[in-house]
Amino acid sequence: MRDTRRVLVIEDDPDTAANLRDILELDDYRVELAGTLGEALERGDSDGLVAILVDRRLPDGNADDHLLEIRALAADASILIITGHADLDGAVAALRQGADDYLLKPIDPDALRAALARSVEHGRMRLALRESTLRSDAILNGALDGIITIDEAGIIKSANPAAVRIFGYSDGEMIGQNVAVLSPPPDREEHDHYIGEYLRTGKGYTIGGRREVTGRRKDGTTFPHEITVSVVKIGKRRLSTATVRDLSERNRDQKALRESERRARAAEDLASIGTLAAGLAHEVGTPMNVILGYAQMIQASAQDDAIRERARIIREQVQRVSQIIQTLLNFARPRGRLRGRVDLVEVIDESLSLLQERFRKHGVEVERYFEPLPEICADGAKLQQVFINLGINAADAMPDGGILGIHMAPRDSSEVEIRVTDTGTGIPTDAMEHLFEPFYTTKDRGEGSGLGLTVVKGIVLDHGGSIDVSSEIGKGTEFCIMLPIEESPN
Repeated sequence: MRDTRRVLVIEDDPDTAANLRDILELDDYRVELAGTLGEALERGDSDGLVAILVDRRLPDGNADDHLLEIRALAADASILIITGHADLDGAVAALRQGADDYLLKPIDPDALRAALARSVEHGRMRLALRESTLRSDAILNGALDGIITIDEAGIIKSANPAAVRIFGYSDGEMIGQNVAVLSPPPDREEHDHYIGEYLRTGKGYTIGGRREVTGRRKDGTTFPHEITVSVVKIGKRRLSTATVRDLSERNRDQKALRESERRARAAEDLASIGTLAAGLAHEVGTPMNVILGYAQMIQASAQDDAIRERARIIREQVQRVSQIIQTLLNFARPRGRLRGRVDLVEVIDESLSLLQERFRKHGVEVERYFEPLPEICADGAKLQQVFINLGINAADAMPDGGILGIHMAPRDSSEVEIRVTDTGTGIPTDAMEHLFEPFYTTKDRGEGSGLGLTVVKGIVLDHGGSIDVSSEIGKGTEFCIMLPIEESPN
């Protein structure tokens, strides 16, 4: 069982040491004696030591000069200095250096008992405080959320490891800075105003509740986080404790979930188009072939030039309808996947070469920005269809000429990014949300089927990629395509 009644007496005078031992043993303390500082400091076992009584002047040194070493014997033990020479300055100095009390010789038993009881109680309180601090530190250091303490002037007084990590600082670097450095403009500029209002009114817009706000890391990047602020009064001072929870990962997960749901809806839409295509091809294909046959007969046999011209127009329009049906059939009966290692640069160059004449007629210049890329696993013919469709749309959006830009670069080790930009007329805001819908087109009547971008999106999604578009009227449009380097498991 642990002995918690041990007292060490460091006294070179045998009679005084014996007297102290007799007094303390009457109160059930177990007393151990040491005649010099050296003898005391050589002791190893300090378990249960509640007090150290030390003569101020010993043969091998003055206790005032060795208080830190004596304290190291037992961090929680009380230290009482015993001296035969009253010295106010010496007493004050000893107390400042860690002594708990100061007793004069000859020792009064009652005074010793009172001083020892008082000092031992202080020692217990000191131990309890240290254990409480250790528990608090363990909680703070182990917390996943950032915890920051701020004074009334907005100065950071403490920050736990999670807060340091969240905001990208090193240990101790946040201490002493104004908490406004953790906010981006314009919140940063308003922060002193918020503190002033709180000091004046006692009310703060973040105190007592949770708010989602934007934080600023040391490197200047911003991120979403949830903050909760509580206030505690210490005397006349008020300290605020802010708990910060980084929402970046949660928001990324939510974004990924929304993207997954969007792709699922897109797949359903494409499946619906396939069903529609099969029925439409069956119902429309046969009468279209009949019309086409008769138009060819009329064009070949008519003597009147006007009739032959009308027959030609009928024939061209029927062929156009047939092309639309064929496009729909590609959804209904998609060919098997012909995936292999594909050089995207070659695919894009071949696509651009096929559009060279169209670009020349429209006065379109092509600017290419290609960073080194690995080959990707894809269907090269399908991707060529993507870039041809986007190239045609870009040219049509620049009837008076312009620049078609193609920017291609690896996003990371798993994806490549292709941006197709034009300096054309732009897409109206109300059209953006319908852009990939079947049969929706912003072109004039008769100039587009409204299936080109639907086909593009279907091919990109089938490759496990994504496509986004942004546009500004009068300035142009940008399509951003992300494709996986390896084959998608979809």
